[in-house]
Amino acid sequence: MTVAAILTLMMMAGGQTGQPPQERVAPPKSRTEPVSASSEIASPDYQLGPGDEISIRITGAKDFSQQATVSNSGRIRVSFVGVLLVAGMTPVQLEQEIVKQVKEHELILEPVVRVQIEKFRARNAYVTGEVVNAGQYVVTHETRLLDLVSKAGGLLQTADDVGYLYRRRRYEPDIQARVFAGGEQPATGAAPAGPKSADVKSGQPASTIKISLKDLEDGSKPEVNIKLESGDVLYVPRRKASNFYVIGDVKGPGPFTIPRGVTVTAAQAVTYAGGTLATAKQGKGFLMRHGPNGHEAMAVNFKAIIEGKEPDIPIQENDIIFIPNSAARTIGVGLLVMVPTIIQQWLIF
Repeated sequence: MTVAAILTLMMMAGGQTGQPPQERVAPPKSRTEPVSASSEIASPDYQLGPGDEISIRITGAKDFSQQATVSNSGRIRVSFVGVLLVAGMTPVQLEQEIVKQVKEHELILEPVVRVQIEKFRARNAYVTGEVVNAGQYVVTHETRLLDLVSKAGGLLQTADDVGYLYRRRRYEPDIQARVFAGGEQPATGAAPAGPKSADVKSGQPASTIKISLKDLEDGSKPEVNIKLESGDVLYVPRRKASNFYVIGDVKGPGPFTIPRGVTVTAAQAVTYAGGTLATAKQGKGFLMRHGPNGHEAMAVNFKAIIEGKEPDIPIQENDIIFIPNSAARTIGVGLLVMVPTIIQQWLIF
């Protein structure tokens, strides 16, 4: 996954659709209609944005009760007040703004304003990389990172333990551009708001958040399961293969990958290679490990481990298990002589 591809996905968050960067599974169809507020309750810090449908009511003033949909530019028109740039405001902040404007227009002395979200906008988030179903998903204001991973069918075995969440800039309306009429002159007679291009600062990546996918899955750190925002892109990179090697008198010698999140023991490693041959000397095995002092070989009695007489040994990345045959005389020397050949064949170190 290149940076250019991720940026392309983030540009799609404004409502466009596109194909996922993977070809394994087609992305689900995008849902563009607002989500009914009957099934959701807006959190106090919920920020209004394009597509939100709201109702505005002023106590004692029937003419001021109206419905409004936030436009793509983040604006609404309020009767007798003008056009308000509301993207990035919470409902409470919008209530305060309308109260201020009504007072300044001398329409009502002590207005009581109620702003309620009738339908939430359908927001898109994206997940790409090593998941079952990469693509675009609709998220609500309470959707969290683990929910997105679940929507995508979960992580693949090839997923890395660390992912990256690319987050767009939030709406940051210029304070002078909050209120203006018709997009040209301020409703209150103040100075012009300036160029429209500066009204809302958004659309570019503002941050990259490193995510511990291991902590996310096991729930050990709830703070990792962050709340999603519209346009978020979760990238799950492919994990670098952690291999071990089984050689000697086994049915299928070669390199084997340690599965993600799984501990493989020495006895299990032998089964990966199909088990030992009839001529194998299971009690005289060796495990070679690359340590701080170079290659170190330790004797392993696989026969005793299988019979439960000795504890099994967890395998580490790049471990080499050597099962000799009964004809071998000097096991330790034979193993050390074979190492250069293994290195050249599989490029393990």
